[in-house]
Amino acid sequence: MEKIQIKSKNYNWLSKNLLGKKGTFTSDCQFFPNFNVYCKIKSIEIKNGEILFQVIAYPKNKNLTIGGNMSNLTFEF
Repeated sequence: MEKIQIKSKNYNWLSKNLLGKKGTFTSDCQFFPNFNVYCKIKSIEIKNGEILFQVIAYPKNKNLTIGGNMSNLTFEF
């Protein structure tokens, strides 16, 4: 498994390497303590200077948006 620190990568790298991948986003953000989402990345965009990940979260197949500015956000696949 490979674990990527989201803030250490730019938009082009993230789009090339993570788009369409299944894995787990984790963060220790104070608004969402113990954030842990297993998902597939559907799209990646930049809005107001923030990288946003449009994902399908499993097992309930929910569409979610995950903001790249979350504290210590990582993606493991």
